[in-house]
Amino acid sequence: MLSLSLPNYERIGSAGRWYLPLPSRDQVTGDDELEYYRTIARFVGFGSSWTDNHWGHREEYVPRGSRCNACRWFEIRIFRELDVDPREVAVDADVEQLFRDATDAGELGDYVVYKAGMSVVPDEIPYCRYDKISSPFEVVEALTTRRHTDSGPQAFITKPSAMALASGARFDVELEDAYVNRAVS
Repeated sequence: MLSLSLPNYERIGSAGRWYLPLPSRDQVTGDDELEYYRTIARFVGFGSSWTDNHWGHREEYVPRGSRCNACRWFEIRIFRELDVDPREVAVDADVEQLFRDATDAGELGDYVVYKAGMSVVPDEIPYCRYDKISSPFEVVEALTTRRHTDSGPQAFITKPSAMALASGARFDVELEDAYVNRAVS
């Protein structure tokens, strides 16, 4: 089984060199492989639908098509990048100082929104993807879900995404403005 070592809520606010796993399955051999998105960024937001309580099934793991947030869950992370090539920054560089300098100079980079569909069900691999986003308002839009209902279209932000935005607002002033002034809840 693949192991994704990702930062959780305890690391929110930390700046560092991050390796974000992007699992894939080799189409020929069926073997699980890991690739990484590499970045130097501040980890500003985290949200998860995980719970430690199983519900809705008697089996050890929830059957496919059923929901149990202890078996399968969604995680979201928001990072604010430095506008640098990570390969050009010394391994022992003081990343916090690099962020202070970039913030003072108004030279912060893009946001990275990293989404992971996690699972503890045997033979299931996590589904992970990321989006590089240049505007904090686009971050809010990327986390907005739309569905059509009998009463018309409905836009909303899921609880994990709202939690990630709220924590992101604490550590990034531009994201705070976009979060506070968002059009959906």
